[in-house]
Amino acid sequence: MADHANAIIQDGLNDNRNMPPIQVSRFVEDMCEVNASFTIVINDDLVACAGVYPVWDGLGEAWFLASHRIFKNPITVSKAVRQGLKKIMDENNYHRVQAHVNGEWSNARRWAKLMGMEEEGVMKKFSPDKIDFIRFAKVI
Repeated sequence: MADHANAIIQDGLNDNRNMPPIQVSRFVEDMCEVNASFTIVINDDLVACAGVYPVWDGLGEAWFLASHRIFKNPITVSKAVRQGLKKIMDENNYHRVQAHVNGEWSNARRWAKLMGMEEEGVMKKFSPDKIDFIRFAKVI
């Protein structure tokens, strides 16, 4: 999984508001969990990787990394991520999965809501460059 994420980083991310590639790479390598992450491949192209990292029993931290190819198949990718998130939550007995989203990235915030997450609040100066992030969560 980390190899897929690093390939997406090398090929080009979907937006420049992500952390610098080396920071994203380290983050994803730490977050990839067996049976709790997946890759979306369309026409032999790596399009996106996603997963959930366990925080403690019942709680996980969601992550998502997309290549520039996501724009060719946004509906297909969105459906796959939504299904993958549900599967991971079911298989790992998560009652809550949360994510942090760049507060300046309106498309990502809208997409988190499409994934069934609700906005919970602002995380002030959350990133290394002191950008506010929004906490989203899906609770079942």
